[in-house]
Amino acid sequence: MTSEEAGNQVQELLKNLRERGFRITEQRRIIVETLVENQGVHSNARELLQFAQKKDPTLGFATLYRTLLVLEDAGFVRQLNLGEGFNRYEVPGRDVTLHLLCTSCGRVRHFGEQENKLRVLSVWAAEEGFEISPQSIQIFGVCSECLARNIRCGTPRAPGCRR
Repeated sequence: MTSEEAGNQVQELLKNLRERGFRITEQRRIIVETLVENQGVHSNARELLQFAQKKDPTLGFATLYRTLLVLEDAGFVRQLNLGEGFNRYEVPGRDVTLHLLCTSCGRVRHFGEQENKLRVLSVWAAEEGFEISPQSIQIFGVCSECLARNIRCGTPRAPGCRR
């Protein structure tokens, strides 16, 4: 994403928040910018705070967390629960996002060639009379690096696996 596209996305999110009756404070603007700038990173709240504090060192965890809740309620942020004991956050796109999650090391990857896979999902849904809403789909498994270390997960509670 170019810096111009990121700036446009930030402005669109802030405009939508304002239209929904939310005040746009400088700290909220910084948090929205931080989320957009870190798309695809799947940061947790502490990581987001560290990124945001580079712009405003006075920004506190409570402000960040309250803003994340507001953004989530408004549908502008999505929580990802990777079984780590805390949530990660992403700015959802207008489409379905497919994530592969390693239950051993916690690595998160986006599917390669997502468009082709999403096309298949859309066809399956259409055959059932459904239209798929924008969302994040999490598929759990074991990554190639863990498989190379002979870590396999037959069940969610298998030794060496986080879930």
